[in-house]
Amino acid sequence: MSNVWTRTTIADCCYLVRDSVSPESCGGSPYIGLEHIGESSLGLIGIGSARDVTSTKSRFRRGDILFGKLRPYFRKIVRPNFDGICSTDIWVIRSKRNIDAEFLFYVLACSDFVELATRGTEGTRMPRAKWDFVSSHRVSLPSIAEQRRVAEILGALDDRVELNRRMCEMLEEMAQALYKSWFVDFEPVRAKMEGRWREGESVLGLPAETYDIFPNQLVDSRLGTVPAGWNIEQLGDSIELEYGKALKASERKYGPVPVYGSNGQIGWHDEYLVKGPGIIVGRKGNPGTVRRSHADFFPIDTTFYAVARDAGLTFEYLYCMLQRQQLPSVTSDSAVPGLNRNLAYANLYARPSDDAIAAFTEAVSGLWCCEQSIQASSQLLGDLRDTLLPKLISGELRVPISAAGRD
Repeated sequence: MSNVWTRTTIADCCYLVRDSVSPESCGGSPYIGLEHIGESSLGLIGIGSARDVTSTKSRFRRGDILFGKLRPYFRKIVRPNFDGICSTDIWVIRSKRNIDAEFLFYVLACSDFVELATRGTEGTRMPRAKWDFVSSHRVSLPSIAEQRRVAEILGALDDRVELNRRMCEMLEEMAQALYKSWFVDFEPVRAKMEGRWREGESVLGLPAETYDIFPNQLVDSRLGTVPAGWNIEQLGDSIELEYGKALKASERKYGPVPVYGSNGQIGWHDEYLVKGPGIIVGRKGNPGTVRRSHADFFPIDTTFYAVARDAGLTFEYLYCMLQRQQLPSVTSDSAVPGLNRNLAYANLYARPSDDAIAAFTEAVSGLWCCEQSIQASSQLLGDLRDTLLPKLISGELRVPISAAGRD
């Protein structure tokens, strides 16, 4: 293995793509804003559509590196595997021929580069990194073969994290499908009415002992047809939406507590505001979105957090129920669009029996226990990647290059 590393600059490795485009000309192309990039996760937490945005955007190609230049200390950097457009507060960076694109991605994701970009920001309230400042930064490059091998090792960890994310999505879909079957389509009730489910039998994933917890009749109500005995209640009779608390990024002290905004988790803190598990509802910026935290958490002032008034409503049931409440339709309580609590409280839902909620909770809690285990694994993999990254990028830790690297 060659020990020769070449000193060069960021500008010699890549260039800034300046391809401005109007979203109207892009149809339904994928759109990536800063809100879609996880903080320090090196991954996407969502994808928007060109149809939903206005003003000039930047075009990117599959394999380009997207680096959030606004408040670069958030370390929002991804390398999408698709073409699309992105916010102009995101740099679109493309590698040159002398460097492996994935290796370059990890160079730019390294804490040294993020700290450099942060030092070179301009603007107090909305600090943005300056390309002219960071492009002259000098880095050391190994041979292209070693670059590929380093990228292969780090990429394998991120691939596993992505696989875990998909597994968690699948578990979430299973929970939502079960909720829809029981509490939207009323399949257990219909199965009893149609004779497809008889006492002492198991059907639709329902054990025989749950037969008595579902009625055998549907009746008319203000919400349409619902199971007999289920009450129609207002959301405000069941939950209280409490305000989150302001917490600037500069005031956070890194710790084990997830911090949530209206777009999901935005960082970590060492103190919690709400003891988990709990439900976070977007108030400003992305009103009506519903997310959950199994641990103690800190919801910031762009969110509400839900507190159950009805002791029979479990965390698992309440989360799935709120997911289907179409809360984004009740917005505009000020000059900045936001969720209006009083309008949300007027939403109606069919309140099942405590026994039905308990049976649902038992089934879903098993899925979520599995999900929590997977998420813990992803956290460890991310920590391992961030430990190895600076050592591999700097050459402090060398790797064999006999194995073929990624193309």
